[in-house]
Amino acid sequence: MAEKSRPITGWQGENLPYATIVTGECIVGTAAAVLGTATAALVMLQASSANSGTAYIGASTVTIPNGTADTTTGWQLVPGATTPWLTISNVSQLWGIASAASQQVFFVALY
Repeated sequence: MAEKSRPITGWQGENLPYATIVTGECIVGTAAAVLGTATAALVMLQASSANSGTAYIGASTVTIPNGTADTTTGWQLVPGATTPWLTISNVSQLWGIASAASQQVFFVALY
């Protein structure tokens, strides 16, 4: 008999049909870098509340704000900020850059 996955209760009480939770930590600096690798269906990110700078999350072309209109500026994560659930298949699809060196970004991936 196949083992049934157990639902995970989401932040707003909904049952999420995922069997595996993966958590991790990434260090983001002043050059764009991949956030790590972990299989996922949903990912949530949080910037450490101890960060001294701001992290920006996006594709491999992610940049920090520079005062010009563009399509590469990342999703801003000030210290302690959290993203909504992101529908992606692997954490490696997300890249980060920061306004200061050695900024911590945590993730939780469900699949």
